[in-house]
Amino acid sequence: MVLSGFLAAGALALGVTSPAGAEEELKTETGSVLAEVTSKSTSRATEVLNGVANVSTDSTGDAAIDATVAGTDLIIPTDPSDPITVKSHKGDVISVELPFADKAADAVVVADGVVAFDNRNASTTAAIAKGEGSLQVVTIIDSASAPTRYVYEFNLPEGAEVIAAGTTLLFIDDGKLFGGLAPAWAKDSAGRDVPTRYEVTGATITQVVEHVGGEVTYPVVADPWIGLALFQNISVAQKEEKGQPVVNLDLSGWGWAVYIGITQGGGAVGFAAGQAILNTAGWDEAWSKGGRVRRALDKPSQRQQFSCHALGALAAGTWNLEKYRPNRIGGDWWSHAYIHHCNWNTSYRE
Repeated sequence: MVLSGFLAAGALALGVTSPAGAEEELKTETGSVLAEVTSKSTSRATEVLNGVANVSTDSTGDAAIDATVAGTDLIIPTDPSDPITVKSHKGDVISVELPFADKAADAVVVADGVVAFDNRNASTTAAIAKGEGSLQVVTIIDSASAPTRYVYEFNLPEGAEVIAAGTTLLFIDDGKLFGGLAPAWAKDSAGRDVPTRYEVTGATITQVVEHVGGEVTYPVVADPWIGLALFQNISVAQKEEKGQPVVNLDLSGWGWAVYIGITQGGGAVGFAAGQAILNTAGWDEAWSKGGRVRRALDKPSQRQQFSCHALGALAAGTWNLEKYRPNRIGGDWWSHAYIHHCNWNTSYRE
């Protein structure tokens, strides 16, 4: 991370750097590096400062961030030896112990939704709460003296397992998807890709960043993106259509990556797998909202509309499940989907 390098230079020039001064420098330099990688981003995954949650962030208590974002509870501690915890509205809980937690300094607030831990080994870990309820953990590597291996100890529900799917890792419990890690990436300050990969042993996930040797311009930024919810919003629209409720669903960044197949390795096979995941795990997530959403989502036609969106049309926008639409005979939503676009008006083929 560039931060350690600057701090060392400051100590040589000034003799002593006060704790307050060191924290301020860590805050400034972390923010600068994250802003730079965001400005050079060519994908949603590397837009680390886009969509950051607007949450209260304070380094003086036990938790720097303790907030509910898009139905997901996020807790980022001030003490690096305590795990980060993510809990979905379904009750699924993932906690993760950060790399070098036994050596790192306490959290420094970079901005609302962003905290940094100086690992004291030429690397910094930044934890970023995203507005869709996911968590991005960014490693900033200052120089070739920094480690190449960053170990994340995950605590998953009993019986859950980590499954590799292409370049992504899926968390599976009782055959159902409840979260995962988007593909690993690493960029140097010139915007070049740096070789990186995940290694998995049980629930221990190591991101290996091969930044030593070769043409690398420091700092290097690397990241695992922890996703739980496939949808960042599942809600009943305020305005009814033809006297019947409408349920709106918006994919999260994690859900979009699953949907278009990036998390399954890309290509036609990855896309088909992503559609299948959305059609099953996505519906389970929507149905698990319970209460008002479930009452507004109890017509077979709406399940058919959901399948149409998940399997029949690559749609980046809001999925509208309208209760007034008739049930398709025999579940035949796919006929002429290119015409009705999941918005049919009859119970038979159009």
